[in-house]
Amino acid sequence: LELRLTAEDSGGLTDTTSIRLYPKTVDLTLASQPTGLDVTYLAQTAPTPFTRTAIVGSSGSISAALVQTLGSRTYRFAYWSDGGARIHNVTTPDSDTTYTANYRAERDPRQWQITPPKGRPVTVLDDENSR
Repeated sequence: LELRLTAEDSGGLTDTTSIRLYPKTVDLTLASQPTGLDVTYLAQTAPTPFTRTAIVGSSGSISAALVQTLGSRTYRFAYWSDGGARIHNVTTPDSDTTYTANYRAERDPRQWQITPPKGRPVTVLDDENSR
């Protein structure tokens, strides 16, 4: 990382100086449970898991969609491994870290299995018809 500073005097003369900075970096891994769902780090969305290099002490946003579909299953966001909100900022720690977005599978009402009590009738309403 190079920092350049240019100064200009009232006569229009300029001078530039630069310094190389070597900040400490670590790997941040973004994951999801189940694996393969999309999460966003610094406005870049990708399927999990993926790893990015970050400068220790820097701040960045991580987020996860409320609902996602993977294959034929639909998942709803439950929580982040660090306890943060669905969309929140993290400060890069001084060691490699993994942040995991945990999801719960949503049940498809058409796939529910019902075991009726013996000898009693059971009525099942489809979600579409019960509204």
